[in-house]
Amino acid sequence: MDAVGEARDRWQRIILAGRRTPADIRDFFPTEQIATELPPLVDDVYVAVDVVSIDGPGGVLGMAGPNLLMDTRGNSMAVSGVMKFDWDDVVEMTDEKWKLVILHELGHVLGFGTLFQSNDLHSGSLRSDFYKGKYAEEEWDKMCPGGRIPIETEGGEGTAGGHWDEECLRGELMTGYLSAKSAIVSRMTIASMKDLGYTVNMDAADKYTTADLGDCGGYCPKLRRALSPEPRYDQRKERLSKAGHKDVLAVAGKELTLRRARAPTKLPANITYIGGDRITVFMRDYDGIIKHETVNYADVREFYDANTISD
Repeated sequence: MDAVGEARDRWQRIILAGRRTPADIRDFFPTEQIATELPPLVDDVYVAVDVVSIDGPGGVLGMAGPNLLMDTRGNSMAVSGVMKFDWDDVVEMTDEKWKLVILHELGHVLGFGTLFQSNDLHSGSLRSDFYKGKYAEEEWDKMCPGGRIPIETEGGEGTAGGHWDEECLRGELMTGYLSAKSAIVSRMTIASMKDLGYTVNMDAADKYTTADLGDCGGYCPKLRRALSPEPRYDQRKERLSKAGHKDVLAVAGKELTLRRARAPTKLPANITYIGGDRITVFMRDYDGIIKHETVNYADVREFYDANTISD
């Protein structure tokens, strides 16, 4: 919980307000997604964190994502979210890795990547590297005038389209690969939260300059220079194995099916439940590397339909 508190405090220094009316969600909030007693009014985001038994040591480490959205001045913003982790894996993780996972996942619960499509910031296509948020675009233009924002297009579902490009923004917190030793929150990430509708503090960013950038290729055509290896950045792009992908789909299928079955009814017109639509799953893959994938309910159904044998 110390790591959770540190992650909360870090994001609270970044996000100053959600620009929306406080909401009373007690009458329709799913009880299994409450970690503590709900406050009378949620003025920003309520996030439940549970450490439970999932699949024993190894395999799936945890799951996270937003579950209630509110339409706020043209933006779809998270009202609540859930982060669920496997006790058998949490006790084995180093403090550094655990803190990094919590900090990164809380960013997704707040909307980074997970709500890009809902807010017309990205098409949702795994092949598209076109990000349409003006505030993040302004920050990138300061680092690379005339360039275009480096959105990840590799790594498959759950990585592509919802993270910054790892090879370019090396060491940044919201790239798709968490093997880096550094967890830098750049002005780019904070600006993207402003694109999502939050009131932010740009001065809360960590120092991150052009000198920190890696191989940006077409994202920054003017950056054509030889880069010396930087030992604190690990730029491996290891895709989730086929066996690991199946494990993720199996666990995500159970979780999303349960959440859809217990979806709240009679929601106010401006609140939408998405808890059963998609979820980000962390796992220790069969090569020992921690990876994560965002799974949609449609992916789960396709998996089960393909692996169900009729009598």
